[in-house]
Amino acid sequence: MSTAPTAMVPVCPAAELALNEPRQVETPWGLVALVRTGTGIYAVADRCSHDDVELSDGFVDGDTVECPAHFSQFCLRTGAALTMPAVEPVETWTVAVIDGVIHLGSRQ
Repeated sequence: MSTAPTAMVPVCPAAELALNEPRQVETPWGLVALVRTGTGIYAVADRCSHDDVELSDGFVDGDTVECPAHFSQFCLRTGAALTMPAVEPVETWTVAVIDGVIHLGSRQ
């Protein structure tokens, strides 16, 4: 496993991220789901904590993403599991848009 960087890492042009449509990106931390909502851009681990399913294939409603397999919902801001069957949170990262490019920083 690679060592995670300490600085912000560019991952995707902001213009390529559609509203409420999760997008999978490869990062030094592994696969991350980026989501643009009406309130901001969020980055969460691209694996449901209940089952090994990509959240980037899920559904966005407000500031939550729903796993497409068993419908667990996660808060995009905090990663908290909001509904069963998931009980464990997913990881989140700080997000910044710098010169039109989405950058990820430290895990939150």
